[in-house]
Amino acid sequence: MASYNYISCIDSYTRVTETSMSCIDHIFIRNIYISKANFFVIKTDITDHFSLVFFIKDDFIDKIKDNIRHNNFNNKKTINFNILNFLISSFDWNSLLINNDVNILVDKFNCKINELITSVTKVTTATCSDSLYIKYSTQYTLMSERYNT
Repeated sequence: MASYNYISCIDSYTRVTETSMSCIDHIFIRNIYISKANFFVIKTDITDHFSLVFFIKDDFIDKIKDNIRHNNFNNKKTINFNILNFLISSFDWNSLLINNDVNILVDKFNCKINELITSVTKVTTATCSDSLYIKYSTQYTLMSERYNT
């Protein structure tokens, strides 16, 4: 990956079992200054792999201005994380493990996570101030960058 100018951003264990600890899950970036990004490993008990989080501080000003002109960001989504954490911790995740096909298992897991997030997400429509336009257009720009690179 280094020969293609990618930089590894995770330097701690991402999988821990009773007998081993390894760094097998990674986030690689290129064309982003490492100082403008934060990376986190979230230790969870859902699987034997920890979750990885990637946050970009860069503002993409020119792209944001284009997105503000071409997109409507009047919908504000609010997630109640207290209820979400409760639902995730109280769900019987073993019920998803009855399948031997890992692809089906991952699909079911993603569907359940999305279902739980949707159930605690409130969408409100309001007139957006400039700061909200910038916030949502930044999110849109980051998602666009993810799929266009």
